[in-house]
Amino acid sequence: MSITATIVLFSEAQHRPGPEIMAELLAWSGVHLMPSGKKPVYVARSVGASREWNPAPDSCDDLPVRNEDNEFLHEADFSRIPDLFQAGTCLTVDLGGCPQGDRIEAGIVQQIPRHVRDEFAPGDVILRVGEHDLIEFDNGSPRLLGRAFSSVTFFGYSSPHDLTMMRRLTAQMPEMQLVCQELSRIIGPVQMCISAFS
Repeated sequence: MSITATIVLFSEAQHRPGPEIMAELLAWSGVHLMPSGKKPVYVARSVGASREWNPAPDSCDDLPVRNEDNEFLHEADFSRIPDLFQAGTCLTVDLGGCPQGDRIEAGIVQQIPRHVRDEFAPGDVILRVGEHDLIEFDNGSPRLLGRAFSSVTFFGYSSPHDLTMMRRLTAQMPEMQLVCQELSRIIGPVQMCISAFS
């Protein structure tokens, strides 16, 4: 059985410069409404285009500054994060909990029956800007879903009991439809995937 799952809203289009998209995603996330001490769980920039799934670390406190795939950037000032984007790379910002994550978590808890979602109600938010592969897991088997330029991931430490029904009901949620509309103004046409993995 899977132990974690994600909802990923993404766009393959790049209709604006990466720093502009990241700045708008950060504003959309609501991090500016968080307590002043709030900082990202981690910020990372891929060494090149991100071409394979790579599990995220728990935090960057004890990580080397660089590994073979990512350079971990110790940037806690949200206003400077968009400037870290470099063409040909993928900039990842793990926000942890934030207002938009709370919004989706509450919507799922209120609108999707427990027998479908089990404990799944993701509230942590991860932003990615720059080319990156999206891998979807079905029954533990990965498949390449697409090559995104921008994505917003809602992450949670549990997975739905019925993944097929979860996908259908999540796409039908009025709150999710509204979030997709909001994001389409920032990142372009939005697609959604829900993936569970161990």
